[in-house]
Amino acid sequence: MVKKVFYLWVSLFICFLVCSGLSWADDVFEITMQNKDSTTNLYTDISNEVYLKIKNISGKSISIPAKKKSSSDDYCISVDFDRGILSNDKNKPILLDTAGWDSTISWDDPNVYMSSFQDVIWEENKTLMLSLSNILINEDEPSDLPVNISVPYQKLYYDDGAEIKSSLLPPSVQMTVAKSEGITHMPLHVGLVNVHSVLNNDTNNTPLTLRVTNVPTVSGEEVITFASGDNGSSIEIYFDVQQDGQTMDWALTSHGQDGISIECDDIKDDNNEVDGPWIINKSTQGPIPIWTITPQNDVDVTLASGEYRDFTVKNILTTLPAGITNLYLKTINIDGYKDTVFRCPIEKTPLVIRQRDVNSAFIGPDSSGGFSISFDRDTEEYPGVVEEDGVESPLIKLSTSVIDTGKGVMAGATYDYERAQQFMNGGGKVNWTKGDKDNEYYFNWTARFIAPLLNKNVCEDKFIEIKPLKKGDSILADHVYDGQKRDYKESKGIPLKPWEILYAVHTVGSGKDCITYYIDKMYKDRGLSTNKASNWLMIAFVNHDNQTVKLG
Repeated sequence: MVKKVFYLWVSLFICFLVCSGLSWADDVFEITMQNKDSTTNLYTDISNEVYLKIKNISGKSISIPAKKKSSSDDYCISVDFDRGILSNDKNKPILLDTAGWDSTISWDDPNVYMSSFQDVIWEENKTLMLSLSNILINEDEPSDLPVNISVPYQKLYYDDGAEIKSSLLPPSVQMTVAKSEGITHMPLHVGLVNVHSVLNNDTNNTPLTLRVTNVPTVSGEEVITFASGDNGSSIEIYFDVQQDGQTMDWALTSHGQDGISIECDDIKDDNNEVDGPWIINKSTQGPIPIWTITPQNDVDVTLASGEYRDFTVKNILTTLPAGITNLYLKTINIDGYKDTVFRCPIEKTPLVIRQRDVNSAFIGPDSSGGFSISFDRDTEEYPGVVEEDGVESPLIKLSTSVIDTGKGVMAGATYDYERAQQFMNGGGKVNWTKGDKDNEYYFNWTARFIAPLLNKNVCEDKFIEIKPLKKGDSILADHVYDGQKRDYKESKGIPLKPWEILYAVHTVGSGKDCITYYIDKMYKDRGLSTNKASNWLMIAFVNHDNQTVKLG
C-alpha cells in the first residue's frame, strides 16, 4: 500500500511538471565544458580559459532576447562555481571573451551572469559556445578534486513564444582540479604592416594588412601546425561593432557600416613559396561578423619559425569618434598551445599618413583628392644645399598653405615665379583708355611681355611669353570674378574696370605660351576674392584712387 501511494505521488509530480511547462535539462540542452587544451581540467597554477558548449537538442529553434546589460536578476545563461574553489577577486575578474555578449559577476557566490547584446535565433542542433578566461583556482585545492559547475538559464523562448522553464536542478558539468603540464602560449606576433589607421569620415579606406608571424623562441625554432578536419585548428578574426541604440566609441565601426571583407593570402616563406591551402568563412549570425580561417582539403598546414601569414581587411567605413580600437585574432585548438586572443590596435583618425614609396609620402584624407600635404625626397642636386661633414642633406619638397623656411633656402616653382614676376618686361605700347560710359576702361598692349624662368622643371622654354590680345579674343565668364565674359574690343583692348587685376596664369611644367587669362578684383574691405598661387602673374592692376595702372 505504501509503495502504491509513493508511485502515485511520483506520477502526480511528473504530471505537474509536464502541465506547468517545466522541462528537464536533458530534454533541452546538451552541455559540455572544456579547457582550451581540450581537457576538462581546471589548473591551479595558470589562468584558465574554458569553452562552455551548449547544444540545442529541444527539437525547436530557441530565441535569446537582447539585453543592454546583464545582472544577477536579468540574464540568459549563468555559470555557477562551487563556493571556495576560485581565487578571483574584483581586481582579477573572470572575463567573457565571446564577441557580442556581456557579463557581470556576483562576488558573494562566484557566479558569472551572461546575456547577448543582440537578439539571437538558436537553431535546432546548433551549439552555442561561450568563452571564459581568467578563471583562477585556489592553489591549495588538491589535485584530482572534481568540481561541479552549474549552468542555470532563464528568459529563453521557443520559436512559438513559449518560455523555456528551468528545471528544478540546473544542469551542470564536471571538471577536475589539476596542475598544468607544459601548456605554452602561441609564439606569434600579430600586427599591421605599413598602414595602421583608418579615416573616420565614412569613406572607403585603404585596405589594412594584418600580418601574423611565427616568432623564433629562446628554446629554438617552433613549428606551428594547423590541423585540418572537423575538430581541427582555426583562426578567428573579429572586431567591436557599435549596435543600434548604443554608444561604443571604442568600436571600429557601427552596425550598418560593417560590410567589411577579409581576404587571406597563403602562408609564404622567405622564398615567397606557398606552404598550404586555406579557406575562409564569414559568420553574421551574432551581433558582430566573425571570420574563421581553417585548412582545407584535409591537409594540415604548418607555419615554420620566421614564416608569416597576411590577412587583408577591406571596405572599412566608420564615423565613430577618433581614437584607438582593436581588431581581435583568436587561435583555436592548435596542438601544444593554449588558445589565445591577440589584440591589434587600429587608430581611427580624421587625418592619415601614408607612404607612397621609399621617397615620398603624404598627409591627408586620401592620396587622390581633397586636402593633402605631399612630401617628396629630392633626388637631384640644387645650388645652396647644406652639406654637413661632406654629406649632402636631402631636400624635402613640401606643398602646403604656409611655408616658413627659417634659415633655409627656397628653390622651385614658388621662387621661380616670384623672380619671373619681378623681372617681367616688354609689352610694347601699353594703353589704358576711358570708354564712353562711367567706369568703362580698356587695357591694351602691342608687343609680348617676357617673364624669365631659369628652371626647366617649371617651364621647358625657360621663359613665359604673354602675347597681346587681339580681335576675336575673349576672357571666358568662368575666368572672371563676376561671371561676365570680357570681349576684346578692336582698337581699344580688353575691358578692365577700377580696382580690377588682369592675370596671366602659366601651366606649371609646360611651354612658354601655355597661358590662361583671368580677371579678379581688389576689394577694400577683404582684398582679393580668392587666394592666388605663385604661377598667377599680374599683368596690370587699376588703381582708381589716382587713375593709374600698375604693370606687373
